[in-house]
Amino acid sequence: IDANAFRINGTTVIDSSRNATFALINSSTITATSGSDQRVLKLKQASAGTGNIIQFLDQNNANQWEITGRNNGFYIYKNTGTGSGMRYQISSSGSHTFTGDATFNSGFISANDRIEVTKTTGNAGIKLISANTATSYVDFGDPQDTNIGLIAYDHSNNEMFIHTNATEALRLDSSQNATFAGTITSNDGLYAT
Repeated sequence: IDANAFRINGTTVIDSSRNATFALINSSTITATSGSDQRVLKLKQASAGTGNIIQFLDQNNANQWEITGRNNGFYIYKNTGTGSGMRYQISSSGSHTFTGDATFNSGFISANDRIEVTKTTGNAGIKLISANTATSYVDFGDPQDTNIGLIAYDHSNNEMFIHTNATEALRLDSSQNATFAGTITSNDGLYAT
């Protein structure tokens, strides 16, 4: 301990500006116990627009991943290798944004393994946005065929189509004309106007 800093083995732990640095070496851990004896790690924003960051380093002290809290938002960054950049964000309004593929494994979401969008006081929806030359789609699959069913919208010509058994079954063009691939059956007769 000196007039400007607190040091352990020559390493500054708390500097003169009261910034604290804790290094975990080898198999060391920080543990927060449960119950009434909880331990809370608090990181306070220095000023508006600044952030609090937790970094995850490899054995060579290279920054691999980091978690950032900034402007009432929460961010996860991948800092090296393929797909580097922001990977996940929770905005100040509570919306969630994934960058790249997001995979939810069995049991992660609920006992029924589903993604559920609920808003009991108003409308609820799922929005898929792609380039105006690309296709937005939802695949339905099983272990033997991961896209045996499909609902898709082709933005290049504004057509929607449905696949069953990995084959196109129905297409609706931009003028709302329908093309069926199979037999159309009706017990009460089929009428066209």
